[in-house]
Amino acid sequence: MPGHPPAGPADEEALEQATQQLDTLVSEHDAVFLLTDTRESRWLPALLAAARDRIAITAAVGFDSFLVMRHGAPPNASNEPLPAAVAATSAATAASAVTGADATGAAATATHPARGRRRLGCYFCNDVFAPANSTRDRSLDQQCTVARPGLAPVAGALAVELLAAMVQYGTREVALCAPPPSLAALQSGDSMPLGAAPHMVRGQLSSFSQVLMEGWAFAQCTACSAAVVEAYRARGWGLVREALQSPAALEALTGLSELHASAAAMMEDEEVDEGKDEAERDVELGGVPREDRKTCSEASGAVELVLSGEGRPREAIEGKAGEGDDDEWMAL
Repeated sequence: MPGHPPAGPADEEALEQATQQLDTLVSEHDAVFLLTDTRESRWLPALLAAARDRIAITAAVGFDSFLVMRHGAPPNASNEPLPAAVAATSAATAASAVTGADATGAAATATHPARGRRRLGCYFCNDVFAPANSTRDRSLDQQCTVARPGLAPVAGALAVELLAAMVQYGTREVALCAPPPSLAALQSGDSMPLGAAPHMVRGQLSSFSQVLMEGWAFAQCTACSAAVVEAYRARGWGLVREALQSPAALEALTGLSELHASAAAMMEDEEVDEGKDEAERDVELGGVPREDRKTCSEASGAVELVLSGEGRPREAIEGKAGEGDDDEWMAL
């Protein structure tokens, strides 16, 4: 997990073996469910799924809310078919589900994904910071997620049904690239036999509601971007070890560090421009600095009240006020 460095050489060797074993398991299976509790614990499985062109489904829960989502296709997904057990629902099933298209065209669509379609995002595509140690300096109760008793079964069931909806598309690439259902398709019921697969399902038990959402892939994502995927394919454990030692390595690799620097520079430019505007207004006000304007304005108003005889007893105006004059002046 990024931000969780190995404790020593023995620990590092064990982590390397575990990473290789996890890579093998992901490569040998067709789908990966990300059900762990912390954000950083989902990073490596998400990266492996992207690097090996595997379906990844995340289920995350809070106290009374949940998120179930399917990860989009990696930058260069292969057209490797799904298992033989799923092949029966491939071209013929997809062809029968498409409204207004002939079987030949639908079968071609089931085998070859649409060109030029934007990739759907993964769990990390909406973040501009690399995952880091989220349990550091936290008590045990803060490290664990407390959820309502029915939340996990609801999220788990939706994750399974989401996978069932994805396998209808026949090939892994088509399933990964399949667009979320449109509102019109949902209302009309024109969809796959098990329903089109949404990208994200966000639910709230407090209102017993669910919302379907979608998001596009981020070119600088720390898990599924081309830079990270190709780096893992080339370096393997070396990339993972760097991420364990310092999550900033992922930000440097993806260009997020430059993005942060650009944002900071823009903020500095805005502050400089704001300072210039304030200086120009100071000149218009006779060179009075901004921090002194309120004091000068209040003092000017007080003088006007004194000269007009408003707000003070006549004795004070004539210089005959006794003790407590300072208090009366402050009251103005």
